[in-house]
Amino acid sequence: MVEAAKIAARRADLVAKIIRETVPLLLAQSGYQRSDGLIRDINAVFAHGSRIRLLNKGPSPLDPNLWLEAWRDIAHFSTRLIGEVRNTFAQETSPASLAQKAPFALLIAGLGIWMLLGVRRSFADLVERGLSWAVKLRSGSPPSRILPAC
Repeated sequence: MVEAAKIAARRADLVAKIIRETVPLLLAQSGYQRSDGLIRDINAVFAHGSRIRLLNKGPSPLDPNLWLEAWRDIAHFSTRLIGEVRNTFAQETSPASLAQKAPFALLIAGLGIWMLLGVRRSFADLVERGLSWAVKLRSGSPPSRILPAC
């Protein structure tokens, strides 16, 4: 009987310790749920406000009553653009001016071709190596290098 009382007292002591140790966890979970609910409410308010702002931006482009004005604006812009291009080509430029600008134009063109053909592939390789390095880090295996090779 004495042992049963000791066991019961020990059990009551352990239950009290469990309750005492789980109270901070329960309080933290409750605080997390409250803050999560507040964040959801704030996000809903922002989403509603942005939806209202989006709808109040202006008239819809799907309104056929506005299409005629839009076509007029496009025609006016196109006419002005064509006129400016014609004026530019109508101006006489000296061969010396063209010779001065040609090296820079060729440099820019070469840089553009290099970026299209060379940089794109090497950049894709660099990204692929970086991603495989990150996967190795995340999986726990040590990477072969500190940084991916370029």
